Amino acid sequence: MDTSVAARIVSERCGIFSIQVQHNIFLRINGICGELHVSPEAAVEMMIQRWEQYKEARPKLTWKFSNPANFLFSVDWNDPAAWPWIRATPKPQAPAPNAYLIEYERRKRAIAEERSGS
Repeated sequence: MDTSVAARIVSERCGIFSIQVQHNIFLRINGICGELHVSPEAAVEMMIQRWEQYKEARPKLTWKFSNPANFLFSVDWNDPAAWPWIRATPKPQAPAPNAYLIEYERRKRAIAEERSGS
């Protein structure tokens, strides 16, 4: 899948309509693919799945991103444990990971180990 097509899919599924923001999504997907060594398809799946999970979690967070673009550009977009949960609220179970997310997590661990010299 071409990265520009991937950006269009993420934008449509997450409700992002600004052409400038769609271009930034394109750049974000390129960054994810390069940094984590995943395909554009995997990046699309990760971004959409995390946005859907975040929308469901919003009532249980102390503060919320106002729109999907702000969320996807945040540092913690792909780390639900780092989201600002209300203390008395137990964190919801993460959705069952799909094949792309399993591969993403495997590569993320491998890159971290490689960087730490283990």
